[in-house]
Amino acid sequence: MRNWKVFASVAIAVLLGLSVAYAAQDKKAGDAKAAKPKVVKVPAPYSLVASLSDEQKQKIADLITKANEAKKAIDDKCKEDCMAVLTDAQKAELKAAQEKEKAEREKAAAEKKKAAEAKETAKPK
Repeated sequence: MRNWKVFASVAIAVLLGLSVAYAAQDKKAGDAKAAKPKVVKVPAPYSLVASLSDEQKQKIADLITKANEAKKAIDDKCKEDCMAVLTDAQKAELKAAQEKEKAEREKAAAEKKKAAEAKETAKPK
């Protein structure tokens, strides 16, 4: 229960901080937006609405960006809190396991690339 309260408090603090930063950024960006209109890419499913105005597209893109930033901040805080629970030995074990997984992924990617190159050179021209 305590972890949930901590998580909720952090989430609220992050969202409040982002809203203040967003408001300040929006005020500064207002002049820049007026000077140079930019093409805004709206993600699905909102991109399916053909009648969106440029202002609506910008607002949707800004909201999604803000939400993604908030999610990242929460994920980072959660990772930090989880690491605080581990002992030094467990942190070392985790680091070793992550390095092993990374090496395995890199090896698999290299083998896949090598196989693709071999297949490409084997094609008749």
